[in-house]
Amino acid sequence: MTARCLESLIRIATAHSKVRLSNIVNGRDCHVALKFLSFALYGDAKLGPHEVNASSRSFVNKDDFAIEATEKRLRKPSDVDSPSSHASLQPHVDVGRHKVVVDAYTQLASINATRGKAHINELSTLANSFLSKEDKIFQLPEIEVILHKLQDENRLMYDESKRDIHFL
Repeated sequence: MTARCLESLIRIATAHSKVRLSNIVNGRDCHVALKFLSFALYGDAKLGPHEVNASSRSFVNKDDFAIEATEKRLRKPSDVDSPSSHASLQPHVDVGRHKVVVDAYTQLASINATRGKAHINELSTLANSFLSKEDKIFQLPEIEVILHKLQDENRLMYDESKRDIHFL
């Protein structure tokens, strides 16, 4: 790896962080930068953990290991020792609950179209109003997981620092 390539990775990761409206470059930004650079250098469009080009295998696996190690350090010690510690890297959200948040987001976007954004508390309140009395209410961390998935699908932008949802 050349110094120029490393500088490119830093710029791409920083740009991805800015697109997410975040002041912090995290492992996800670095992973996107690696995927982008791998595509540019090797023409490798699929760089998921199970779809790695042989020419870039060691490069990506070292990064995946570094990201996973960093995330393990950030988790509570009890989470690291549990058998499902890898599952906590990408929390599972029930499809039905995901749909409720998407429906609430759609309605909120139509209500606040002129403003262009809404706060996560507005989304939480609206999504919880769609639930029956037997359903467990949405907590902000669960909604944030769904917002990150929607952001990855380019359906919205979520500003983590202000907790604002920007409509696209």
